[in-house]
Amino acid sequence: MRINAGKKREYDVLKIYMKLYIFAGILMGLIEIIRYESLGEAAGMPLHTDRLDLILLLILQTGSLAVIYPLFFVGKNRGIRLKGLSDYRFEINSRRVHIITFLILCAELVFTLRTGNAVIGRTVTSSLSFLFNMIKVSAWMPLYYVCARETKKPLYWCNVLLYLLYEFLCGWSGQIIQIVFFELFLFVKHAKTGRIVRSCLKFRNVLTVAAFMAGSYLYSYIFSFKNSIRYAAAFGSIAPLSFAEGAKQLLSRFTNYPITVAAVQNHERIAQLYESQNKPFWELESILSPLVPRFLMPNKEYRPLGNLVKQAIWEDNPKGTGTGYNFFVYWANIFECNPECFVAGVAVFLILAYISKQIIYAFDNGSKDVELLYFFFIFGIMSETSLSRIFGYGYISLIYTIPFLILAGAVKIKITTDHRTDGWKVK
Repeated sequence: MRINAGKKREYDVLKIYMKLYIFAGILMGLIEIIRYESLGEAAGMPLHTDRLDLILLLILQTGSLAVIYPLFFVGKNRGIRLKGLSDYRFEINSRRVHIITFLILCAELVFTLRTGNAVIGRTVTSSLSFLFNMIKVSAWMPLYYVCARETKKPLYWCNVLLYLLYEFLCGWSGQIIQIVFFELFLFVKHAKTGRIVRSCLKFRNVLTVAAFMAGSYLYSYIFSFKNSIRYAAAFGSIAPLSFAEGAKQLLSRFTNYPITVAAVQNHERIAQLYESQNKPFWELESILSPLVPRFLMPNKEYRPLGNLVKQAIWEDNPKGTGTGYNFFVYWANIFECNPECFVAGVAVFLILAYISKQIIYAFDNGSKDVELLYFFFIFGIMSETSLSRIFGYGYISLIYTIPFLILAGAVKIKITTDHRTDGWKVK
């Protein structure tokens, strides 16, 4: 099937992003196959999988990424319309949304700096943590960036920088590249001066390699700063990586192929570990873990599959860490661990995926800029699957944030009046 996107050059930005991950996955996979040693997050794990199976897994990994754009293009204008429910959408109040978002970010930053809340590897005992955890900054800010975008408003850009600072202080750096591609997509789509950029985007393969080279250089410094935060070390105490090491770490950041190999190689051990918890539906319950306060859900210490994959490699792997990996291998692991959980999981996945798309498109103001968010949502499903990550920390987690924003006057509920071709209505 041929996908015809017309002259919409902003879609080329999405293709570059997708190709960046495909390029990294193929390169990392070939290195692992040729050297026959585990890399990335699985580094140090002895390989017992034969090379033919490694090649087949690399083909599966690459194919899973290659179908993202067709899935996005086919699904972006299609959906199930529920009478009544689909008659409502959210409208950004530009007079209040920037100041409310600014106050949220400042509060989160101050609380994180004082208590270590949301920082990777930190245990927080503050009784106020659940209040700050209910407002999901990481889920709200992509919507804010795209739907409340005002390029000439200093407070908007101040909020973007505060968001990146907040995520960085929590030990995360992936949002930087996400924001870069957000901005590139929106610039190409809307800026009148974007003709040169549009012409350059014809050379997508060259730009993909160039983006990786530039990213390798920057990541050599970002990696040291990020780990200074994660391990509570003084800034500058961890030396920057060399360019080659930066490229190696960036490869690991862009692909989970080594973890996919580990999930296949250790599938029996993973099933044993899952069964030993005596919590057959925990992979589904893990979606609730980031949504429900601990005083209502006191025992969140069971390990989801993303954690068990690592525990199958290192028995002393802490409970608070996890990972995502290939969509198809992930579901195969669930089926082996518990067939009933697999059946229920497919149903839950389809329902929550539908709701997530509804939330994304409910913020559409007619510009269809939210297509960008839908693409990244599909990308997250196919590239780094984990039910808790996709939904528990995704748009479903806005169940508290959106009502708060409505009460604060930053977001309004509007009833739509006219039908669109995709089943939604707009004013």
